[in-house]
Amino acid sequence: SDKNETGEVNLNKLPRLARLQRCTRILRILRLGRLVQLSETSSISQILESLRTNRAYRIGNYTCLFFWTVHFAACGWVACAYMHEDINQTWLYSRAMDAKGKPLLDAPPLDHWCHAMYFIMTVFTTVGFGDMSAFTRGEMAYVSFIMLIGAMVNGVIVSEVIATLTSMDKSAQQRIDQRELCKDFARHVNLHHECRDKFLEWAGSDMSVKGKTSFDKEKMQSLVLSGAIPRQLLGQLPEQLFNMKNTSLVKNKFVSCCKPFFALPPRFSLLMSVIMRQKYCNRGDAIYFKNDHAFNIFLVLDGICAAVAQPSPAGGLDDVPAGEGKQAETIRSFSPYRIYPSGSYFGDYEIFVSTKTGRQACMRSETNSKLLVVDKHELATLILEFPRSEDIWRRMAKQREQKRLRKLQTLHKATTIYTFAVNVVIAWYKHTSILRKNATKASVAAMSEVQLSNLEDRRLREHARISRQAHKPRDLALEMDSLRAEMKDLRGTMKTEMFKVHAVLDEIRSAMIQMPSQKVAI
Repeated sequence: SDKNETGEVNLNKLPRLARLQRCTRILRILRLGRLVQLSETSSISQILESLRTNRAYRIGNYTCLFFWTVHFAACGWVACAYMHEDINQTWLYSRAMDAKGKPLLDAPPLDHWCHAMYFIMTVFTTVGFGDMSAFTRGEMAYVSFIMLIGAMVNGVIVSEVIATLTSMDKSAQQRIDQRELCKDFARHVNLHHECRDKFLEWAGSDMSVKGKTSFDKEKMQSLVLSGAIPRQLLGQLPEQLFNMKNTSLVKNKFVSCCKPFFALPPRFSLLMSVIMRQKYCNRGDAIYFKNDHAFNIFLVLDGICAAVAQPSPAGGLDDVPAGEGKQAETIRSFSPYRIYPSGSYFGDYEIFVSTKTGRQACMRSETNSKLLVVDKHELATLILEFPRSEDIWRRMAKQREQKRLRKLQTLHKATTIYTFAVNVVIAWYKHTSILRKNATKASVAAMSEVQLSNLEDRRLREHARISRQAHKPRDLALEMDSLRAEMKDLRGTMKTEMFKVHAVLDEIRSAMIQMPSQKVAI
């Protein structure tokens, strides 16, 4: 009877194993990993990058991680009690719910979780009230493991939260330092109070530090030139520099124009990325005016910029009046005559060719744009390492300036960026269609009969044969002889067919004569 009772008791404990299947629900949390794919988009990645430097976001991130760890440890503490053979010997039975001594075991699962969270929090924070403790060997082993985890959590997460609370955001510190610098400068030059307030307002805004480099350029340049970076990694880095949705640094024409003339080493793109800084422009912002001093070259990473001027019957006029306020108002009324989309660049002619004069055009941002700015003095250090690139950039600058001047002469009517873009696309389509048609004619005329028969498309094959015949040199005498032969054959065929038709008609006539006359009954 004892064996039967023991067997029945063991069988009664087997259903408890079914509770373990609830642990598989935790694996559903892994589906949240799909959210990582959203970070590949440029807009979301920029938002995440700004959040990483925000103090409130960092505190919230550490707090969520802390409670997430406590939750898993509390679930394990409850599961440890459920897995015991005699649950009456665990902390769930020993823990009283009220003054009457009602055990926690009889309470709902939510109360189990709340008490477990309370116990794990006391372990992680090293408070230890002593009102809950382990009783069995399994509970002692689990609590010992939780103590080790709690020491690491208390040493890492809690210390990071405290460090974040007692420190300032990096961008906020940059704004404060920059505002103090501008304040000292305004006091030094005795700025008027209205101008000083605007100057200090800009110095304390987010736009003043947006795109500002936060690393040591000289140390990074020495690291790239030292050869410490592995060769395999060095070859993979250039493709990922300023990588956007449709463009990157190596795809920009300022870099890619050098590829046909010499092989670009990986350090070329890396050194160029070091000397660059990012610039953000809103729609309608003036990038520079005509006759401004040329300091930089601008690479369009995202958005659209355009050279603008005032339309006139004789061509575009890009002169602007003196005065910053008047210049800003005037350039807004200008019309675009040459666009620079993502992957292009501008401002190179005054750096490589016309070095003693100011800017030759007015540039405006037509959309919200993201630019890469290259300082001419830092570019000179890059040219010392790669001298062949200077000749290429100078030659390209001359060609691009000639195209710009030709476009400027054709600006007779006011237009918007959208109308201008449509006209550019239509002109490009017509030009490419003519080139494609001429190339097709030339290639078809040079095809042999075997190549024509290998064409998969029947219509294309017939069109190719007709085009080929149309482009062959004509011999009028041979064509006339062939036409006479075809007419002679056609005449003989028609006579034969006519004889056959007459014979059939004679048979029909004779048959009708031989038919007996029929009387119709009335």
